[in-house]
Amino acid sequence: LFENFLRPGTSLKGSKPGFNHGLRLSYQTMDPERLTFGKSDSNETTMTYRYEMSQDIPQHSVGLWTALMDELTTHAIFGASMPGLPGLSLQMQTELVDKQKALTFFQNPSEENPIDIVNYVSKLGKTVTHTRTDFRCTNTQDLLAFSSHVKYMPTGNPVVDRLAYNRTLYDMYVKYSLSDYQVPIYEQKPMEKVIDTHLMFVNDTDSKPAASSPSHHAIFKVADEHTNPFGVMHGGCQAMLMEQVGIHFAKEKLQSSSVVLEAMQNEYLSGVPKGEVEVHCETIGASSTPQDDSIFIRVQIRLPRKKGRVCTEGKLRLSSF
Repeated sequence: LFENFLRPGTSLKGSKPGFNHGLRLSYQTMDPERLTFGKSDSNETTMTYRYEMSQDIPQHSVGLWTALMDELTTHAIFGASMPGLPGLSLQMQTELVDKQKALTFFQNPSEENPIDIVNYVSKLGKTVTHTRTDFRCTNTQDLLAFSSHVKYMPTGNPVVDRLAYNRTLYDMYVKYSLSDYQVPIYEQKPMEKVIDTHLMFVNDTDSKPAASSPSHHAIFKVADEHTNPFGVMHGGCQAMLMEQVGIHFAKEKLQSSSVVLEAMQNEYLSGVPKGEVEVHCETIGASSTPQDDSIFIRVQIRLPRKKGRVCTEGKLRLSSF
């Protein structure tokens, strides 16, 4: 069932190669041996994936964990029901439990320091599904962060939805269309190249590369490698993009070269198509205590060709360390 769900995703236009491939969670890159099903202390069914760092993804972060949660909770939903179309994200949020413990984990990434991503389906509704996720250090089982995810599962097209969620039709599709399907092999790129090479920060007079001086405004070019199976920008990719732009902005505001994202909450208002988008940041608050130098910012992904329409809005809490 797990493989049958992943396999058709690679044949859809939007997922060649798709952002899940960059996350190493596509059919070609995900390791089924790391996937386990179990029961929680409260007798809930859990789906856990043991995620390891690699040369292509060398660093943990809240943005990365949000992207991994986005992909893995979709698998958990289909494990609790049946395979179908991946649905549309409405809201995601991720928050660190213990900043210092998480920073220690972030600063010592290695294949010997994996993380267990434990997924729960809180409510499996007819149209809206709620999930939650715990991120635990594999070696100690310390809880490092938690997430939640709200998804709208139908596409809105009654014909497509009827075909996608009919078990008999799905089984026929697997049997006759996928039995001899040859999974294509795609190049595996470092995550830095997947995002950084498409990102440009902007000031009032000109454009500068991603490594240049901070700005509240950036431009990102969405390509095939940033998309989900529907051909629009992957929600997890948006989370990682907002994290990167938010940290760049916060470093200037906090006057610090070391900034970490502690929490993010993202609202997905409409799909982000391929092409050029704008990412805007603004401060919405700051901590008033000298012991806590947190800053709260709003990050929006806008479509300049649609009069600046906001597609996604995130609220981020960042701090220096």
